[in-house]
Formats: sequence, C-alpha cells, structure tokens
Amino acid sequence: MWYGVVAGGGVALLNAQSALCNVAASNIEDQVANKLLARMLEEPMRTIAKNAGYIPEVVLENVKTAGMGFGLDATTGQIVDIEACGVLDSVSVLKKALEIAISSAALALTTDVIVHHKKPVECVEP
Repeated sequence: MWYGVVAGGGVALLNAQSALCNVAASNIEDQVANKLLARMLEEPMRTIAKNAGYIPEVVLENVKTAGMGFGLDATTGQIVDIEACGVLDSVSVLKKALEIAISSAALALTTDVIVHHKKPVECVEP
C-alpha cells in the first residue's frame, strides 16, 4: 500500500514530468503515450490556475522556471515552495489518478478513435 503525502496543487505530478525524458520510446505509439502522459501531468495545475483566474500557460512556465517543489499559491498568484505552505496531496490518491489516466490513454491509443458527442442522445432504458 502507498502511504504518505507529497507536494500538492499539482506540483508532485508536474515534477514527475522530468522522469518522462529518461523513457525511451521505441515506436510512435510510445512517443504519443509519453506526450499524453506529460500533458496529463500538467492538467491539475492548469485547472487550478484557470479556476483562480490566471493564464495556465504563464503559470506553468513560471512554476517550471522556479524549479522542483514550487507551485502556484492560488490566493495570491505567487509562485511559492508549496510544501512549506502546507499544501499536500495524498500519495494513494495521486497513484490512483495516474493509473486511471494511463489506462484511459492506453485505451485511446488501442481504439484509434474517441467519439465525443456535444449533445449525446439521452437514453431512458435501464
């Protein structure tokens, strides 16, 4: 079982991006999977920044420039040492989120297409 806490606010996931640079992609599917995973690792911080009224791309660039362990303090807009501010995430929750995201990416790659309807037909059958 995985226990403990890591830097919150998407910082731990963003810091994990650097590990993808060391993963060799032997084919195009692996390259696409690595890109999907790298983008997915940014999404929590993008969402926090957007919800707080900031431009996600600018926030991500500033956080990456600040280095490992730094993240957005959404209340002030400052880039801070996120653990020192007491923003923490559960390791077990992050692990499960990663597993689900990777599974979804793998499914998308194996099915070759994802269909998303803006207005899906409602079904009332059980």
